[in-house]
Amino acid sequence: MTTYKLTPYNGNPILHVRNIYDWKGHRGIELSLTHENITVFAHSFQLALKDLEEWYLLHRSEESYMQFKSKTKEYMIEPAMTWREKKRIDDSLVDWISTL
Repeated sequence: MTTYKLTPYNGNPILHVRNIYDWKGHRGIELSLTHENITVFAHSFQLALKDLEEWYLLHRSEESYMQFKSKTKEYMIEPAMTWREKKRIDDSLVDWISTL
């Protein structure tokens, strides 16, 4: 998958949304904030957005958090993770663990 580095459009944050598998094989939502280089995972969109807002509150100033929370957000929907992609990631993790 090609990843494009985007800057905020008209000052609005761009959030990448992707349906992926967790390490147990359950589906969830990956939410990435491009201009902050942060990604969160949760089992629903609402939880992922809440986790992202909590991260923003903890790692940025209160003023930045309030601006982020109040601004219109642009969403970029990414293709869902395939089983082949999940297997490739799982296999690479097994290989990496074996080197420890």
